Amino acid sequence: EFPRQVVTGDKTTQARVIFEGPAGTGKTLLAIEAARRAAAGGKRVLLVCFNRLLGRWLEDQTRSLGPQVSAGTVHRHMLSITKIVPGEMGAKQAFWKTELPERAMEAIIASPEAFQVDELIVDEAQDLVSDNYLGVFDLLLKGGLEKGCWKMFGDFEKQSIYSGDFDSEAARKHLGGLAASYALRINCRNTPRIGELARMLGGLNPNYKRILRPDNGVEPEIHYYPDGAAHLATLGKVLDDLVS
Repeated sequence: EFPRQVVTGDKTTQARVIFEGPAGTGKTLLAIEAARRAAAGGKRVLLVCFNRLLGRWLEDQTRSLGPQVSAGTVHRHMLSITKIVPGEMGAKQAFWKTELPERAMEAIIASPEAFQVDELIVDEAQDLVSDNYLGVFDLLLKGGLEKGCWKMFGDFEKQSIYSGDFDSEAARKHLGGLAASYALRINCRNTPRIGELARMLGGLNPNYKRILRPDNGVEPEIHYYPDGAAHLATLGKVLDDLVS
């Protein structure tokens, strides 16, 4: 069965969509635009990611959208739901991956009207498709993951950084049974020479369909290092050279 459609004015849109694409294809900017459009339609929106620095940037970029959009890391949102101070629980990985999601689900079940949103948007979704996080999403979203309105943006091929041994590809396929899927293959970020190097080193298959930025004639530099200490020293020198 094709995913449920939602009629908004004179337009029909998919209620649930997975946007997949490699680095540079504009996933994060599209996630922010999706949040803006949902808020403009009067919806209460939750926009989340895993990475803390990205979460801060999402929060900053959506601040002008007002209280209708709550953006940041999923962990920060769960802390706000549970009223837990991280220092009280320690910083062990099990707390963030297991205990905090379980406590958040308990709080949502106890008072769903206080926490549920009309639309859920997940950026870098490949890092957040474990059972515990999906359980939180299912409770946070009106209608749940099966019937609610959500969009997930991710690279399930090459960028699963934080999911460890979890099979994000299997989770993507599971979610795909609930959603339409759209492939993003146009590189909006890099110059052609950097895009080609990314394709070669990352083993992208299929490749980018095309690269939007023009060629500036600058070849990427490759630096080799034998160990972690040399890696940091080399990176530091490169950054100093760029700043100067």
